Amino acid sequence: MERDSSGGVGEFILGLVLLALGVAAIRKIRENHAPHRDFPDSDSPDPEKIPKTLASKVEVLPLNSQITHRKKGNEIIDVKKVIEVKANPLPYHLEKGWQKIRGVHHGYYRCRLGAFKGEIEERPGGDYKFFIFDPPEEVLNGPHAPCFTHVGNNRHHVHFGVNSEDLDSGIMAVERLLYQNLTGR
Repeated sequence: MERDSSGGVGEFILGLVLLALGVAAIRKIRENHAPHRDFPDSDSPDPEKIPKTLASKVEVLPLNSQITHRKKGNEIIDVKKVIEVKANPLPYHLEKGWQKIRGVHHGYYRCRLGAFKGEIEERPGGDYKFFIFDPPEEVLNGPHAPCFTHVGNNRHHVHFGVNSEDLDSGIMAVERLLYQNLTGR
């Protein structure tokens, strides 16, 4: 039996080329995709490692897949486009309308139940003193009442266990205190 040596060699070379391309493609995919955060030893979660109680709720999707619809129970949800949500570039105090005039910030502490006039004195060294005008009775009689000290002219100093060295987090802390006192939480 004679064999056509030219056809066999050509097929062999073609097989080697395809094998090399496949290995290169797999290597490129592994370089571009970091391992899954919860399963560091693999590129995708191993179904055996998913707890049985969650297995029916977990859907492992291929990386970079485009989803045009998703099934939720018996309902199909159309996914039209992905909207990127970016953080507001403005600091919180500017976003909420606080204005600085000669070292004092003027604005309103806001929560779902109201807005309350306030001032924040900027001290040397980045320290801030927080004030609120006419706080509601629920605040003055609530569990955080000791945090509000009357200093005259319907103005109350708001103090924290630890001084806030950040204007934005201080405003948010006062707003959280207001909300907690007004809702009884």
